[in-house]
Amino acid sequence: MEESRGGIKYFYHILEWQIIVCKECQHAVWPQEVPRHLQGKQHQVLLQAARAIAIEVQEWPGVIHNKTDLAIPLYIHGPIAELPLYTDGLQCRVEPERCS
Repeated sequence: MEESRGGIKYFYHILEWQIIVCKECQHAVWPQEVPRHLQGKQHQVLLQAARAIAIEVQEWPGVIHNKTDLAIPLYIHGPIAELPLYTDGLQCRVEPERCS
């Protein structure tokens, strides 16, 4: 059934960082924001399907659900393959919760 595999259709599960990343947009998405993300202009998934995918993703083991639980390191050994690589080398450390 398509809905039961919807999560892996749209998202990578990055075990090392305990996050999910949209395969098409290459953005990390908080599990509770999955319905809104999937209903956006780029995906246009119907509300019922987006909610079903969100429920599935929220049940994946090893996914952080709260932003305060994500430890952002000062340095990583290499890029995360599922995320785009930005070469400007800038990372906001003043107000990281407001930066994207």
